[in-house]
Formats: sequence, C-alpha cells, structure tokens
Amino acid sequence: MSLRTATIIALATMALGLNAACGFFDAAPNECTQAADEAGLPDEMIEHLRNPEGLNALQRAALQQALRRAGIDDVCASLFDESSKATKPDGQPYPTLLETNTRKDTGNPDPHERRPEPTGSTVPPQGWPTSSNSIGEYAECLDEVFLRAHQNDAYYWFPAAVWYCRDLQHAPTEFQNPERCKLNQMRNTANRFPEWHEILHYWHALTMCEPPPTADTTHIGTRSNIAPTPYSACLDNAYLTHVSNLSDNALATGASAWLCQEHLPQPPDTHRLRCDLDHQTNTKELYPDWPEELHRWHAIMQCRPDWNPSLQPTEDSYTACLEDVYNEIQNDYDKAAGIAAAAWRCKNHMPDPPPVYNPRCAINHLQARDDPKYQWPKEMYAWNAMVQCYPAPK
Repeated sequence: MSLRTATIIALATMALGLNAACGFFDAAPNECTQAADEAGLPDEMIEHLRNPEGLNALQRAALQQALRRAGIDDVCASLFDESSKATKPDGQPYPTLLETNTRKDTGNPDPHERRPEPTGSTVPPQGWPTSSNSIGEYAECLDEVFLRAHQNDAYYWFPAAVWYCRDLQHAPTEFQNPERCKLNQMRNTANRFPEWHEILHYWHALTMCEPPPTADTTHIGTRSNIAPTPYSACLDNAYLTHVSNLSDNALATGASAWLCQEHLPQPPDTHRLRCDLDHQTNTKELYPDWPEELHRWHAIMQCRPDWNPSLQPTEDSYTACLEDVYNEIQNDYDKAAGIAAAAWRCKNHMPDPPPVYNPRCAINHLQARDDPKYQWPKEMYAWNAMVQCYPAPK
C-alpha cells in the first residue's frame, strides 16, 4: 500500500482532509478575527471571516479546515452553528453548493446531458463487494472510509479516503457538459450519502466528470525565458480549474498534486538546496498567482530524492521513512510541507492494512508522541496510526 498525493490530497495537506460543518455563518465575532490575525492567516481569509455571506458551502467547509489547522476552530465555533443560517437581503437563504450556478429545474431532462460512463477498471480489489446500485464502488468506498475516519482527531479522512479507494477511482471520459455531469453526481451522492461533508461530494463528482488536467504549456511564460516543467504546467492547469471551488489553498494544492501525479518527475539521486531555490524562483515568475504551498510542493518534488531504507534498517520501515523525510524537509520548509512530502515519498513503504480494526493499535501508535525519540507534529502520529491500523474498506 502507498500514498498518491500531496493532500496527498496536499495529501497530508489535500488538504488533508477536513472535519467541517456545512451550516451557514453568522457574522464573525471579533475574537475570531483577532485569533486568525494572531495565527498569521492570510488577509483574504480574515476578510472571509468578517464577511462570510458570499461563500458557498464548499468554501465555508474549506475555511473551517483552515481554522482547524491553525488551532482556532474552537474560538470560531459559533461561525459553524448549523442552527443559525444567514440570509440574503431579500430574506432568502444563501444557496448551497448543490444549488449554486444551476438553472431552475423544469422537470424535463436535458437533451444534451450525458451520464458518466467510467472507462477505468471496474474490477474491485480482492474482497471488495460488488455494488448493484448506480452510485458505484468508488463512492461506496469513499463513504466507508469517511464514516470510519471523519471523527479522527486530525483532518486526515479526506486523503485517507482518496488513498484507500484509489484502485476504484475511474478515469473520467469526455463530456459535452462536465459541469452538468458534476451537478448530477453531487445530487446523487447527496441523496445516497447525506452524512458526507460537501467537499467529498465535490471530489467524487470531479473524479467522475472532469477531464484530467494536462501538462499543456500554451500561454505559460509567454514573456519569460524560463521553460516550465511538465509537472508545473499540469499543477497550474489543475489549480486554476479548481481553486475557486476549493477556496482553501492547501486543499487546492493537494487536489492538484493528486490529479497531476502522472506528470511527476523522477526524483534525483541527491539533494541540492540550490535546486529548491532555483525552482521556486522560476515558478514564482511563471505562476505569480500560485499560493506559496504550490511553489514549495513543486520544488520538493523536483529536488528531493526518494528515501533509501538501507540507510536505516528497521522492521517498521514506514515509520522510519516518515521520520527521516519529515526531518529533512522541515529544515527548509514548514510543517505542512514536511508532512505532505513524507507521506508521499514514503508511499512505497506503507504496510499492508490489517485484516480487522483493533483500537489498541491506534492507541499505541498515538502514544508514541510521548516518546522523545520522535519529534513529529501531532498530525504525523495520527496519520501513521491510521495507515498502520485501519483495514482496507470492505
């Protein structure tokens, strides 16, 4: 078993999942915006906290994820009270994600509408149940991981679901109207899985309907002598396509990293810090609208070598890999980049999932955070416990 994104998903960052309510916001109290400012959140995010009424449900969910990562979600808890729904000046509630940008339903079918026809492998992994309903195995797998993991004390259910269910993810086909396809898919999953957070509805629809991003370099760097890498071109196409819906930069970065994994470069044999600096300089010239997370992720993937298990032989190679890669990355980058890079670079060392869930397994792994041998952030312990202890969905 291994891991495919930056959230993943950036894997650990794809925003690394999310434990978000989908209720509407009240006006942000002063203590919330003050806490956000003290936590160093971007000005545009603080502005959303002051004026949240224009955000759709998906953007609100992403905003809560960012507050949780900053450790101030408790201060801003009143913003996510589902019982207090904001209204527009005309007294009507603001639309949800599934209602946004849709035409009035006349009850007549769209003659141009095409239903998803997945072209990827439809053979589930050994032991996976075959579904007879129209939702499909991928959605059912996402549901199982979500129900199992979304109460976790870290925000890893989203990348965990994407990773555990990767073999069931279909390659989307070309649709005459991908937006209509996505709206249909979100309505289907909203009816079938009402417990899901809205980001998961959007992700499932995206994977079913949206053509994969390409590494097309047209229009990139037209006034620059810098040649974009194929990976950066794909990241740019993916990020610009989805950032308006995903809103949160870390989530958009992780989703882009996952969607562009086919364009990843081969890791170098050795690391040179100059490589990181050069790539960050180049991407900041070519893609000035990227968030800092995306510049960092591209440089790490271009410049950091794979982990060599021979350097530290151990029975638990995955834990050793996480420790080594995280410690290396965090010397030059922040915690979020270190977690994501460790999760990705160690994907080939992930253990096979256990046959059953034993809660003592997770408790033991989480207690390792008290061991002075490891100096990880608490999120890393939670991710390692999930990987080591969660069985494959059934």
